[in-house]
Amino acid sequence: MGDTILMIDDNPFIMELNREALTQQGYRVLEAETISQGRSLFENEHPDLIMLEVKLPDGCGLRFCEDVRNVSDIPIMFVSVLGTKADRLAGLDAGSDFYMPKPYDLDVLLVRLKAILRYAKRHVD
Repeated sequence: MGDTILMIDDNPFIMELNREALTQQGYRVLEAETISQGRSLFENEHPDLIMLEVKLPDGCGLRFCEDVRNVSDIPIMFVSVLGTKADRLAGLDAGSDFYMPKPYDLDVLLVRLKAILRYAKRHVD
């Protein structure tokens, strides 16, 4: 099995599409619908990358991103319904490595994810 991707999103349709595409590419996929579930999976499973929505039922993905960034250099990729320039800048400023607004092309998502992981592996101490 390949790298482990933690998806945190409360949209079951998006989660299913992404899960199918990611598992077909050989990734292990962890799924969370809330920040609290995502935090638990992050702490216990040590994923290789986090795909994160900004708007979640129990809080803001931006704050979760900042919290993770305070303890880890794990790659973080926002995949969010919020897609204005200000939203993208806020996501990057919170510590993410990339920000992809929804809707998105699944092939572009997979290539971007692969590139982020490749870059992260080259820059491990």
